[in-house]
Amino acid sequence: MRRWRARKSGFAARSCAPTAPNGWPAHGRDRRDRPPRPRIALARTSRRKRERGFLTDILITRAEAQAKAFAAELEAALPGRFSPLYWPLIRIVPEAVPVRLDGIQALLFTSANAVRVFAAMEARRDLPALCVGDETARVAQALGFAAESAHGNAGDLARMAAGAWLPGAGAYLHLRGREAAGDLAGALMSEGIEVREQVVYDAQPAAGLPEEVAVRLVAGDLPAILFFSPRSARIFESFHRDARTAGQGWALGGTDAICISAATAAPLGQAGFGRIRVAPSPDRAGMLAALGQMARTVAEKPA
Repeated sequence: MRRWRARKSGFAARSCAPTAPNGWPAHGRDRRDRPPRPRIALARTSRRKRERGFLTDILITRAEAQAKAFAAELEAALPGRFSPLYWPLIRIVPEAVPVRLDGIQALLFTSANAVRVFAAMEARRDLPALCVGDETARVAQALGFAAESAHGNAGDLARMAAGAWLPGAGAYLHLRGREAAGDLAGALMSEGIEVREQVVYDAQPAAGLPEEVAVRLVAGDLPAILFFSPRSARIFESFHRDARTAGQGWALGGTDAICISAATAAPLGQAGFGRIRVAPSPDRAGMLAALGQMARTVAEKPA
């Protein structure tokens, strides 16, 4: 009786343990019936979730504060779909030069960074701000400017500024970074519009590559990398060339490059990305739309 109870008790303990697919205890006599080891099972689960569109890792390459703001907006738009990693490829360094506002009828901004830097150095908010896109206009409005968006690129801003021009009311002042996309001032001056330019910041390259990001790039373990400017794309490709020279090439064949514009995508053409996606509009809304398309593509893959 004592032996029977021990045997019964032992079987009950085994029946509470994890079971193999055929219902036998996982630690039973037949090793073929055991489930995979936990490490392997976890890897399969992660891969399956990624294939079904539940979670996709992305690398955001813009300045940290802007990157985290974009990540929050992305989570609100596509909850639970993306897990962000950050590598700010550009550092914003303000120029210590005062800005002259006498004889100015309106301010022109082609980047949100210029708005932030100018607002930190100048208290006046009485001049209207004509902005290249919605994000730049939102930042300007949040900082106290009466801002209007051209909803596009430098060409769109030039057309809007030409339409708003008041002859005899003063010049436009284009506040920008040391490197600017397009020639906004030249386009306006060719139409007889007076424009002044002033550099208020320098976008300097990142000092280095974070170790975690380097490991993921070499392993080819990043489904998507986001680029928000031609400058950041050029800096990325510079790091990529250095890695190849050092014998640590990056495996980008399974990675999508998601770019805010065609000009941003251009420096990445020979980088070896599996796919280069250009946002349908050159702003955060366009980048969100491109990521939404990527999420749908991943979700449609067979499980």
